Amino acid sequence: MNAKIPHLSYFRFVFVMPQNILPTALSLFVLAIASFAQPAEMTSSRQEKETTFAAWTHEDGRPVLVADKKNGKDKKKDKKAAARSNARAGVNPSGDALIRTINGEGYWSCCLLDTKSNQTVYQEYANEKTYPGNAIALMVLLTAAEQIQNGVLKPDEPIILSQTAVNVPGSNDLILPAGTATTVREAMQLIALRPFVNLTAALAEKLYGTQEQAISAFNSRAKMLGMRNTVFLDFTGLDGRMTLDKKRNCAFTSAYDMAILGKALLQNKIVAALVKVKSTTTSLSVPQGGKPKSIRTANLLLRNDVPGCIGLWSTSVLSPHAGAYGIYAFERNGKQYVLSVWGSRTFETLRDSGREIIDEKVPISQAPAAPAYF
Repeated sequence: MNAKIPHLSYFRFVFVMPQNILPTALSLFVLAIASFAQPAEMTSSRQEKETTFAAWTHEDGRPVLVADKKNGKDKKKDKKAAARSNARAGVNPSGDALIRTINGEGYWSCCLLDTKSNQTVYQEYANEKTYPGNAIALMVLLTAAEQIQNGVLKPDEPIILSQTAVNVPGSNDLILPAGTATTVREAMQLIALRPFVNLTAALAEKLYGTQEQAISAFNSRAKMLGMRNTVFLDFTGLDGRMTLDKKRNCAFTSAYDMAILGKALLQNKIVAALVKVKSTTTSLSVPQGGKPKSIRTANLLLRNDVPGCIGLWSTSVLSPHAGAYGIYAFERNGKQYVLSVWGSRTFETLRDSGREIIDEKVPISQAPAAPAYF
């Protein structure tokens, strides 16, 4: 069988396009390539403003990506939005972008949650991972209150600060040596005002025996609450470098997760009563016979009587990575809201940003005018 092979000229119609079709095909090809040039994750208006990035490093040598150029319209229209767009993205030891860190002014991420409908009223980067700081104190408060309600723990039970609790570094307005005696009630009252790290660690040890067992329980509780972007590693609240872990790299949370935690705190009657208190007094760290020390809440919105603010909690120290952050509760227009704001450079910008968000997104409605009968 000697089959005759056709000459290649017979197949010229397969490879040769008519002259009028070729430019059109090339144009369609270019348009198809251009349509995929923009990454899917750069779809939001804020992200579209981030055009180029420059590499730099932290003091410990970890690389960081910084947005360094913005569109002119962004600069002119909203300086705060431009500053937030210029926030830094932390990089974990393996080199993968993992955590958002503080910016120059304003805030990095926020979440305003309607506690009844569980709907997000407003958010910016609410699900982006960020450093939790010492917000683990809120989980300690919630757990202690639940154990009291379940009869497992009594408010007047004593707490003796262990050496491991005293050795925890962090923000402490109270200098407490090992062996300091307090009660569950007093510890909860103080932690609800400010993140006293040593007291937080001591109360956690009271709840679970060791800090490691407590942290494991808090992570499990966070998952039960629906906090999918939260992992606690310790009580320091200093920065990500102190919480590096071979398995998890570092502790993290998100503004949305903290809003969810804030809602759970408000739903607990014990905690809801504690976080609306503006100040208390304590004899801890006061010499015998001395005058009790006054402790004020770090929640500047509550302290400054912002309309509708019914409490919750804020940090009292600027973490190098988490910055200033807070969770605020509001009742306005017959509804209850939780606002989580993370990553401010100063306490003043945290306060101003929190008030700006709640006033803009949930303005207080004016009472209807009384009908005129004459």
